[in-house]
Order: sequence, then structure tokens, then C-alpha cells
Amino acid sequence: MSSNHSSPSHRRFDPFFGDWVIFAPIREERPDDYEKNKHLECNSEACPFCVGHESQTPPSLWVGKASNGTLSTIQREHSGQVLCNEDWKVRVFRNRFPAIPTTQQSIHDKSQISAVSPTEIVGGHEVIVDTPIHTDRVSETSINESRLLLRAIRDRIAWWNQGKNIRHVTVFKNCGASAGASLHHSHCQLIASDHYPKQVQGLLNRSRLFTKKYGQCLLCNETYAELEDNSRTIFRGKSIAAYCPYASRFPMQVRIAPLDHQAQIEESSSDTLDETAMVVRRSVLALQQLFPNIAYNLVFSNLPPRKKKYALSFHWSVDLCPRSSSIAGFEIATGNMINCVLPEKAAEMYLRQLNLNLID
Repeated sequence: MSSNHSSPSHRRFDPFFGDWVIFAPIREERPDDYEKNKHLECNSEACPFCVGHESQTPPSLWVGKASNGTLSTIQREHSGQVLCNEDWKVRVFRNRFPAIPTTQQSIHDKSQISAVSPTEIVGGHEVIVDTPIHTDRVSETSINESRLLLRAIRDRIAWWNQGKNIRHVTVFKNCGASAGASLHHSHCQLIASDHYPKQVQGLLNRSRLFTKKYGQCLLCNETYAELEDNSRTIFRGKSIAAYCPYASRFPMQVRIAPLDHQAQIEESSSDTLDETAMVVRRSVLALQQLFPNIAYNLVFSNLPPRKKKYALSFHWSVDLCPRSSSIAGFEIATGNMINCVLPEKAAEMYLRQLNLNLID
């Protein structure tokens, strides 16, 4: 992608990560001998996520259906033996190859702990298949599938947050090989664990300090500042805003957040979730039309369970992070990201595409 922007290199502070992002538009023109954004091969016959192949996955824990425009959902405490096709649009089940197995056995003798001893981790890993169609293109899916996906995420986060040992729940979508996807069929993943990420605690601490100093949530402040500035805003609706953050860590990054302060997605109404689904959908569609084979990640940020003291300073959100560039040696060595597309230019590109291709 080309930024076509002559702005000199400079840095911008990211208050969420507490670090600087370096903007270097000229690097977008550098030569590259390696193939980027190679599209995964489509093989629906062998795909375990397709309709009719439900027996190739664990039983459904959550099922979303749509009939005559009406959405309905089923959540199960235990998956049982429900393996048949339930005429689903979205379904959730345990990952067959989990990063964290739902049933975890102790892996060491706690009386023999040392600096190099492994420590057990408990939690679970789920797959959220967000369409019965074998595709990773949002243009081939329906708005009802997008709406059901947001409901599945809300319900499964709420379910895991009730676990007495669960300290953090992460929901994300990897689309494309360079974003970490291993299957072509569109899906999200949820990982719950008793491990509390240091990066998340850092964000909570910075957000709380900001609220104490300024009397406002950090993300609320950013969202309304972006809407007032308007040079990076791509959408403002009844309950949701979307913009390319001032200190975007990824080229063409989009942040989507509720206009009202909501710490957890579980607090959101169905109307807010439906508008979120529409905005995420339009943003991804515009990205895929601008760069047809681009890989991307969707990352959901949500207040962890048992962190209610941060509820006034934390605000849930979704980030669309295109993967047009790789994290390389400089980023690994310093922790600082280099972005070659200014967010102002990214917003112009999104708006131009959205105005040409408005969809439901």
C-alpha cells in the first residue's frame, strides 16, 4: 500500500501502551523481494468448520441462529453430545488444539519449585465460527452473522468471567497467514486463563492514573478528542465511534468503541452490539477492497473479571489491526512500533472506500 504522504518521520505517544510509535511514511516506498499477504488456499471439503462437518469438532457450547430476521441464541453449561447440524449461523466449541486445555493437570511438584520450573496454567480455549460459509471474506457473509458473532463474544466472555480462577479473557480474530491464521474459514478465538498479562495491568494502571488526574476515562477522552478533531474519524453512530488512532501502532489501524462509558462488553445492549457489528463489518470490507489479500487481526479489549475497581477508568473496544508490515528486529529490540501510514491518510482511504461501498 502507498501512503502518498510527504510528512517527515516523527513520533507520537501511545498512552494505552505507554510508549512511542515512530511514523516513517517514506519506508512505504522501500523495495521488497518477499511475497506479502499470500492468501490461504480454499479447501472446503476438508474444512472442519463447514456445515455438515460438525462431527469433526467438539460439540457446540453456544449456537446462534437467524430466522426471518429474528436472532436467537442457545448457550449450554456443558456441550453434551450435540453434534448435529442445528441450522446454525454462528457456533462456539472447544479448540481441538488448545493453547490452554479446559482440563489441566498439575505438571510439577510444587515442593520442588525453582527459577526454571514450569507453572501450571488453567482456563480454556474456544473457537467461534462466525459463518457457515467457507470464506474469510466479509462480503460473502451476512449482517446477521456479524450480529450473532458479537452476541457470542459477549455471552462467552460473561460465562468465563464467572469462573473462580479466571483472571483474564482474550478474544481475537486472525485472518490471513501473516496474521496467524491456519484455516481459511472465518473464525474468532477465545482464550481464558488464570494468568494475568503484565501488559494488561500496565494499561489498567495508566488508565486509572489518567482518570484520577483528569476525571475522565482514557478511552472516552481519546474517542471524543478524535471526534472533535475529525481528521481521523471514519464513523460516528448512535452508540459507536470508529477512528484511526492518533498513535496507531499498525498501518490502517481502526479503533471501534462505545460512545458511552462501558467497561465490559457484557454491559452493552443488543443495539450497541448490532451497531458495533455493522461498523466492524464495514471497516473490514473497506480494508479488503482497498487491499484484497491483506491479513489482519481483530482484538477485543475488555475489563477483566475481579477488576471492578478499574471500572470507571477502563472502556471496552475493538481494534482492527491490518498486517501489511511485519514486526522486525527494531520492534523486538526496542518495543517501539514503526508505522509507515499516517492515520490521517488511513482515515481518508477508509472514508473514500466507505462512501463508495456502503453496505448493511
